[in-house]
Amino acid sequence: MTGLTPLAEAHFRQPRNAGLPETAGSGVGTGRAGAVGSGIEVVFRVVCGTDGAPRLVGWECQGCPATIACCSWASERLLRHGAAVMPTALDMQQALELPAEALSRALLVEDAIREAVAEAAMHCDNETR
Repeated sequence: MTGLTPLAEAHFRQPRNAGLPETAGSGVGTGRAGAVGSGIEVVFRVVCGTDGAPRLVGWECQGCPATIACCSWASERLLRHGAAVMPTALDMQQALELPAEALSRALLVEDAIREAVAEAAMHCDNETR
């Protein structure tokens, strides 16, 4: 038992979009936050289409069940709504009903996503010029 809410538990037990896509080329961005030595590391990879919208999202995480649930939930949201509605730490905390102490983990997930999306957009912009 993880002590998570049913939605968070579902994302922890059956994480969506787990694993980093094996891609190279334009529109690919990778973001990292945390460090294995600190107990939590999050890596997100985003592949954008020619229109700049995320087409493929994947992640890897070394962390607690709440961090894994955040990665899973945020990856689904990013694919569903695109970068215009970037998932924030507060979104994750509220949607998954995480306790206040889990906000720091959600912030790491947010940081990794923002870095990956920014890098992917930069590569996508460079290819369309």
